[in-house]
Amino acid sequence: MAQLPEDFEHTLAAMLTDAVSYIDEEVSPGRAKAMEYYRGDRFGDETDGRSQVVCRDVHDVVQSILPSVQRTFFGGERVVEFQPRTQEDVAAAEQATDYVNFVLDQDNDWYSQFRDCAVDGLLFGDGIGKVWHEEEEDVSVQQFQGLDEQGVMVLAGEDGELQVGQAADGTFDAILKREITQKRFRVMALPPEQFLIDRRATDLDDAEIVAHRCHLTVNELVSMGYDREEMMEYVGDSELSTNAEVVARQPNNGMSAAMSANEGMQKVMYVEAYTRYDLDGDGIAELLKVCTAGPGYEILKSEPVDTIPFFKLSMSPNPHAFFSEGMFDRLYDVQRINSQILRLTLDSLAQSISPRLGVVENDANIEDVLNNENGAIIRMRTPNGVTNLSQPFNGQAAFPVLDYMRQVKEARTGITGASMGVDAAMLGNVTREVANAAIASGQGQIELICRNFANGLKRMYAILLELMVTNQDQPRIVRLRNEFIPVDPRPWNAKMDVTINVALSAGTTEQRLAMLQYQWEKQSETYSALGPNNGVVTLGQIRNTMAKIAELAGFKDAAQFWMPVPMDYDVPQQQGEPQTDPNAEATKMLAQVEQEKAQLQAQSAQMRIEAELYAKQQKLDHDAMVQAAKIQNEQAKLEMQREQMMLELEMQKAKLLQQMAKDERDAIQKAYDAESKNTDQSQLTQAVQQLGAMMAEMQARQANIEGAVGFIQQDEMDD
Repeated sequence: MAQLPEDFEHTLAAMLTDAVSYIDEEVSPGRAKAMEYYRGDRFGDETDGRSQVVCRDVHDVVQSILPSVQRTFFGGERVVEFQPRTQEDVAAAEQATDYVNFVLDQDNDWYSQFRDCAVDGLLFGDGIGKVWHEEEEDVSVQQFQGLDEQGVMVLAGEDGELQVGQAADGTFDAILKREITQKRFRVMALPPEQFLIDRRATDLDDAEIVAHRCHLTVNELVSMGYDREEMMEYVGDSELSTNAEVVARQPNNGMSAAMSANEGMQKVMYVEAYTRYDLDGDGIAELLKVCTAGPGYEILKSEPVDTIPFFKLSMSPNPHAFFSEGMFDRLYDVQRINSQILRLTLDSLAQSISPRLGVVENDANIEDVLNNENGAIIRMRTPNGVTNLSQPFNGQAAFPVLDYMRQVKEARTGITGASMGVDAAMLGNVTREVANAAIASGQGQIELICRNFANGLKRMYAILLELMVTNQDQPRIVRLRNEFIPVDPRPWNAKMDVTINVALSAGTTEQRLAMLQYQWEKQSETYSALGPNNGVVTLGQIRNTMAKIAELAGFKDAAQFWMPVPMDYDVPQQQGEPQTDPNAEATKMLAQVEQEKAQLQAQSAQMRIEAELYAKQQKLDHDAMVQAAKIQNEQAKLEMQREQMMLELEMQKAKLLQQMAKDERDAIQKAYDAESKNTDQSQLTQAVQQLGAMMAEMQARQANIEGAVGFIQQDEMDD
């Protein structure tokens, strides 16, 4: 340990004391209450004999989001990928990607650690994690029998501890014990109360001090290289034992951290702090890792480091503040209100089903009244000794309020029954487009949370890569892509860019699958048309498209369907084939395709114009035929009107002649009456006959005219 200034230990103790006060007194009580709401603990204001039900809105929302978050980050073959910064880093970036994924999957239970960190992030607002390296000792013991002296000498040349014994037959038995020390890289989700940070910090890198405090056993500290007797001096309780979160998480654990019959299992408060301090007086503060023990923060060791090994997953970061907003902050009042309303509703239901009884003192047997057995008798001295105090159920008025609180919860979280695909009413009453919009709205909230989490994971992966490059001092043989290869991170570039493989997109999984299917079809069509080495699409790109389809379909390892190949992999040219410029060939083929496309467009335009002209000509011919029919109809109507007028004139003429004949007949009759005496009787008879014939002829002509007029009128009615 380097020599530290005299005032550094006091400064460090003061910073740690302030950070502990900030976390234990201001931050932890709120998180402890969040934990109680998440578990559905009672509020403490319950009354005996009344409903004590507790709604679990906070728990339900967190658990409904968590599967989507887990699937988003673990749905692909690789959790993380590293991007090279130079051409020389390409191979190293691919190996670093495979190795980091191997370490997370094999050396760490990363799925469980991420789940714990994600739950803390969703519930409290921030999930804190830590990345570090440690030395792991593997002990192997081999036994040998029947060895001669030469065999023993060979074993003596091996690394390790050799024990040799001679058997009765003169041969030798040997035991070879090897101790192999290897560096291992760990990732862990920290309990939130174990993380310390100063109250003025807005980020991990601008914090005055960041620390991890925990209880370690004396044996664990000794295995880390500390002196046992010195560690026994620091055994004892600390402020961590009475932290509100610790008490809320383990309410039944009242045992002191120092109490243990085994001295080696007694616990010591151990703090690993990171702060910046100018040790050499050059005006530049170096980042220091300082380890302390005991409640007085006695410094055990200090060393300069390059990185603060913590990361955080924030659900909804607050601007210019370190701690973020969680689901408890959004829903604690909703859970309290819903619980109270539900309690009152159940109380009203219970009172309406099992009303209270009124008992006249000394008129009923109290023991019978208190017996709740079905069908039991009640002995009474008077008929009205026991009466029911019935009350109606008044819980219907609470249902609209519960529905309103549901809407408030959905507005605050973005998570609805429709967005999770479980709203039966919606699925039965709306179109597919509206249902997809509702689902996409809830998925948008989950996507925002995942993007915030991915921002914190970038830091974790970058720290892990840097630790591998700077601390792994020998190659390690691991199985990558079904091959056992030695991995040596020392030549890698520790500043490679980090890409988080998360299944984030503007559409649903079905939409992304449809788009990838479309891309694959176009790639296949282009490759079939242009052939291999075309400069537009390669077999490697087509393979990657199919691998993405398999990953979105739920198959984590796409290599079981499509073997990994480089992005530029294509069918190699056969020997003897002329070398052609793929770009020139592609350009030529594309030009031909464009020319054919232009010809097809021109033919299509010509056909469209001809179709339009034909349609216009047909319309003109139809309009002319309609107009001619109208003119012909008008002419027919005019001709009929003329004929009708002529007939009317004939009728008028016939009526006039008839009137004239009638007048003439009357005149003749008068003349006959006047001169009847002087006129010859035969002549008069002849004149009367002639007059009758004339009247009959006029009547016939009038009948013919009336018939013709009636026929014309009927024909007009038919038209």
